[in-house]
Amino acid sequence: MRLVPLILTRAVAAFGLSLALIALAPPVKMRAQTKDVIADTESYAVFAAALTIASAQDRRPAERVALLEETRPVTTCPAEESVPPEWRSALANHKRNNARTRSLRSDADFGRPHMLVSMVALRSLMRTAGYDLSRFSGQQSPGSDVFRGLPGGKLIAFSAVGFDEQRTRAVVTVQYDCFPTAENQPPYSYCHEFHQLMLVKHDGKWIAARGGVTCKGGA
Repeated sequence: MRLVPLILTRAVAAFGLSLALIALAPPVKMRAQTKDVIADTESYAVFAAALTIASAQDRRPAERVALLEETRPVTTCPAEESVPPEWRSALANHKRNNARTRSLRSDADFGRPHMLVSMVALRSLMRTAGYDLSRFSGQQSPGSDVFRGLPGGKLIAFSAVGFDEQRTRAVVTVQYDCFPTAENQPPYSYCHEFHQLMLVKHDGKWIAARGGVTCKGGA
């Protein structure tokens, strides 16, 4: 059986993850971004609030988190008729803003120490760990050994934010440990978990709206 060699191979790859990340992700000030970068500061205020909301569910919130540099558009939920009328413009804006992949600003403030991991770096880490990105690995949690080696023990991915006309309501999807596809394939829909959050601006700060989550899921 080849099970033991495969486990050892991935264990060695996970052990060397820190060194690989240093090589693949230069310091923030040295990074040049030429992609479609989200420049709106209000979006980053929503991202920071979403991280706070999400970390409230953790027994021991991480001091430093790993964020996917590219957005992951998720617009399949909820059904429009299930959303209160006052939220429908924010949901429609969320769908429009996620019609394409965007990138997070390398110098943005997310309210806590973080590392940006690009899709290029993530693919390299997965291949080093022995994964074939051209097909589903057959595991219940593909890539989990790589994700555990990142700051905070997981990789967080955001959708772009959707706002209502007054910019007092926002919708954003937070996803965890999304297995990447090969370069010539469409984005893989598989994530270990996701939450689509609704936030309101109160006294200048973004907080969870009543109800808070429009939909969620996971493997």
